[in-house]
Amino acid sequence: MIKRIVGVFSISLLFSSAYASVNDYDLRRLPASLGNEFTNASGHVRQFMPTTINNAGLMAGTRMTWNPDGNGGVSAIQGQASYIYDLENRSYVADYIVNMAITYIGDSSYLAKRLHPAGTRWQTYRCPISGLVEDLGRGVWENPSCDLLDNDYLDQQVPQADWAGSFLMFNVMRAGFDQAFGSNPEGSTIVMDYPDDFYNSAADKYTYYSHSGTSVHSSEAPQSWVNLTDNGNPNSIMFFGYEGGNDVIYTAEEADSSVSPANVLRLEIPNDTLDPVVSQTEIEWIDPSTGEYVDVAAINESGDVLTKNGVCNLSDGCLSKTNIDFSGLTTGGDMQGSTFMSYFDDEVFVIPYCFSEPEGSCQSEVILYDVGSDQPFYLSDLVFNKFSEMLDYEESVFTFPNFGAVVGSSLDARVVFSRNGKYLVFLVRDVSGSINRYVMRRN
Repeated sequence: MIKRIVGVFSISLLFSSAYASVNDYDLRRLPASLGNEFTNASGHVRQFMPTTINNAGLMAGTRMTWNPDGNGGVSAIQGQASYIYDLENRSYVADYIVNMAITYIGDSSYLAKRLHPAGTRWQTYRCPISGLVEDLGRGVWENPSCDLLDNDYLDQQVPQADWAGSFLMFNVMRAGFDQAFGSNPEGSTIVMDYPDDFYNSAADKYTYYSHSGTSVHSSEAPQSWVNLTDNGNPNSIMFFGYEGGNDVIYTAEEADSSVSPANVLRLEIPNDTLDPVVSQTEIEWIDPSTGEYVDVAAINESGDVLTKNGVCNLSDGCLSKTNIDFSGLTTGGDMQGSTFMSYFDDEVFVIPYCFSEPEGSCQSEVILYDVGSDQPFYLSDLVFNKFSEMLDYEESVFTFPNFGAVVGSSLDARVVFSRNGKYLVFLVRDVSGSINRYVMRRN
């Protein structure tokens, strides 16, 4: 089962005296058209799924329709579309954008994937939000101003149905990751590149596309790029932002137990050149329970660095530290991988996996850890107290077909967020089996 693809939200102004609080958020429901899964009268699976939210409260999502082949796989994708919904005005900007699966929405543009009708390649587009045009005759939206960034081909040995199945699952996963590092608010993006000779080539390479129009493939990048991104693997990137007019990438080198501390590496990419400027900060923080240096779990655009001991900030070289006791809130104290994704913002953490009770069991839950009050809040409690609805995290929200050697998977509670921490959206089933949709909006 795919673990929840979510972010962790922490501190925008870490050492300010006025922390945001869970009580600063309003909780309300969202329409079913923004997040749902059902089988239509033709036997096709329809999935409406939010992918990202920009800082202004525009939430983008996908509307995918696929045909099961009867053996756990997919025979074809029947429809690929998207939507953009305004969480502030509670209305659609565009309710049906044809031929696009939006994976990221920024301040002025969005990124979208498209499975080519031939079924042998994915395409990545960057589109200005202002370019959307409604076709009143067909009742759909189009964007003639989109730019094609990338074509990813596979050789013809791969069955078309497998390509369609991987498109469905990987792009949902990628959309979750894009919140953290795949794209930034200016529309720059890091695109995974699948080679033509798929079976005989490494597939974990990428191309960086700047919002200014320049691009570079990891195989052609300066050595500092390769070092920073773990030999060309973009999954090592913890945050991809925009600072002082330039794109910025952050990643971290692991600590060497009690020998040397972890390092945060920062790569700034000037607009007029692809030769990055690299700097680093040592995270001198020792876990008192082990006597070893702690690793970095996440970095955000405010320069906050999350470790299992708490949070520090890059502005003072992480010399000032806020200790946080996460014991009992994470699986075995693990703050990596699916427990904490590589992005967090504002003063409320969202811990999406599970927590260990005193007897040592692990119960699924979405936990909001309020730094200001230094206590956890549970989404199930917040929902029950307001709506008298009981959530069931053991039931998955979305399903995915088999493809290749991959067994069909499912996606648990879905959480998407804006980078400024103002909007948190949750999709989770209740005890009756219905998919419920909630938004927490900070006042």
